[in-house]
Amino acid sequence: MISFFPDFSAQSVDDAWKAMQADKVKDYYEVDDIKLGNTKGEYFFLIDRSGSMSGGRMRTANEALIMFLKSMPVDSYFNIVSFGSKYKFMYEKSQPYTEDILEKTIAEVEKFKANFMMTEIHAPLQKIF
Repeated sequence: MISFFPDFSAQSVDDAWKAMQADKVKDYYEVDDIKLGNTKGEYFFLIDRSGSMSGGRMRTANEALIMFLKSMPVDSYFNIVSFGSKYKFMYEKSQPYTEDILEKTIAEVEKFKANFMMTEIHAPLQKIF
């Protein structure tokens, strides 16, 4: 069974994530360079990196984002959009949820700072949709 909720009986979030990966079904087919099949969905995470997020707010946002990333359903795709007075997609196109990509993504999220000046959310939302 694949759960959308973390297994709180596990010793750590990493243990819960590894347990979910063990149940992962690898039933894909490719169409136009996008893997389909058992894909659960595509998720975009918007994170405010404007100046108002400095200090503890940015730390809390980064920690929450990492928790959400570790709790995503297997067989899904994701991308992260940082925004402020500019916006930036972490990846050119959404990435499959794999252990390697998750580790790389978390390493980058841990470096996020509130250095995108003012808060402008319209443009990144428009680009996503």
